[in-house]
Amino acid sequence: MRLLEGWEISDAQVSEVVKKLPLLEEFEISFCYDLSKDTLELMGKCCPHLQVLKFNMQETKGYECDDEAFAIAKTMPRLRHIQLLGNSLTNEGLLAILDGCPHLESLDLRVCSNVKLSGSLKERCLKQIRDLHFPEDLSDEVFMYVGSDNIDWGNDWPSNDWPYDLPDDILDLL
Repeated sequence: MRLLEGWEISDAQVSEVVKKLPLLEEFEISFCYDLSKDTLELMGKCCPHLQVLKFNMQETKGYECDDEAFAIAKTMPRLRHIQLLGNSLTNEGLLAILDGCPHLESLDLRVCSNVKLSGSLKERCLKQIRDLHFPEDLSDEVFMYVGSDNIDWGNDWPSNDWPYDLPDDILDLL
């Protein structure tokens, strides 16, 4: 399931959807600032088969918060792929994810400026994660985080003729 930037999506709506999708394996949401750690915990509990989580934010320099990382670590042990572009987690939150998600194969921490990968933490990440994107890695995909409001997401996002007016049409389908 992919929920994108630009739609007003609330905790309640996401909670309602995940309760009805216990077989959900992939979830992507970007720039939804109202999504709380409680909703992520509910998602982990209601969707035990979740293997892919893309939870991307617009970086807020100087703001540190591990709540979402702790929720992921606590309730999503089957995750294999996590993308956290621009998330405000710290090394402590990263350690929780590494401990709580032992099956991780890929982890994308690009533009997570509070994560400082060095020493034993860097060694552990390199040993445990097959496909690791460091906080300082840049690509076209994260161009928006380095100073442009004119984003070209290429083929990563569905076209503008997406057939659903989220979230109401998705909720109606369930």
